[in-house]
Amino acid sequence: MSVRTRAFFLMGTLMVVGAWALLPARSPSADGGPAAVEADGCPRPTPSPTSTFLCLFQSQFKLPLRAPAIVPQECTYLTPPSVYNEPCGPGWTSTAYVGQYVYRITLTSDGRFSARRLKCRRPVGAIRTLTVGIDYGTVNIGQVLSTYWPLSVARVNGSHAAWATAQGYQSPLVQFTDESVVVPRGALPARPVDRPGVRDYLSQQGLDLSAFDVLIVLDLDPLSPAGGWAYLGGDFVAVGWYFEGGAGTIDQYRSDAFAATAFQHEMAHTWAWEHEWTYRETEARTGNIDLFITEPALFGWIDQDGDSIPEILDATPYGMTRLFVPHTSRGQ
Repeated sequence: MSVRTRAFFLMGTLMVVGAWALLPARSPSADGGPAAVEADGCPRPTPSPTSTFLCLFQSQFKLPLRAPAIVPQECTYLTPPSVYNEPCGPGWTSTAYVGQYVYRITLTSDGRFSARRLKCRRPVGAIRTLTVGIDYGTVNIGQVLSTYWPLSVARVNGSHAAWATAQGYQSPLVQFTDESVVVPRGALPARPVDRPGVRDYLSQQGLDLSAFDVLIVLDLDPLSPAGGWAYLGGDFVAVGWYFEGGAGTIDQYRSDAFAATAFQHEMAHTWAWEHEWTYRETEARTGNIDLFITEPALFGWIDQDGDSIPEILDATPYGMTRLFVPHTSRGQ
């Protein structure tokens, strides 16, 4: 892991912004939303629903899977929930990372399903990140990025490495290589901190943004609490201030918390994770909701087809006899 820190110092006025949101990159499925499996000529699910999923992946996406990743859920959402106040019931979620897309089917025990194909960043390999700390003059952001943040990123990488070792893998499936910069708030446009404004400023300073896969913005203003947000399948992550008290001081504990938000929860959205993917139940299954924001199998991190290769690394994933990239898809 490599962590480097840069600093851009300009003076200017302040403007605050904060929101918790997920911005979808694609519209809901073309079939108009949830449907009954019988309408696709597929069997109703049994307690072992593999045959239903195989049929749906074929009918919806023309994907000839043989060993899909299927995870049971006590609370299954057929549409991506923005907040957890929608009715839900028992069922399953299945995903398949094939090429630059993730194909996702959610199925309820009573035989209703939804299907989505989402363009995504693949959750694998060395991911190059640039962390931008917005300096409001009220938080020790320079100290954070030079002292605490490198340790926080190292701990995230260490968690991935420890989990991979526990699975018997020779190396971690995901590692982050991070650099960081400090940008005064007044150097940015007088509007909510956003991707265009940050990218334009960094480019004007001569920074080659093509050297990074994902831009992480720490928009930490204690006077304007917020959560985090990311573009689904995109290259931009933002984290706002969500602690109470402390007069804006960030220590190692808070740095680790912001890193978990950025590199686990929000980063997962760039991999096209949607909140309905077993978020509530993952902690009970894995004991580590920070690392496993959802079930590892749903990111392709588990071998499903018995060839001892995690599906995200497999040239013929999920039991396909050849790499199959469909040209058409009903569920988009």
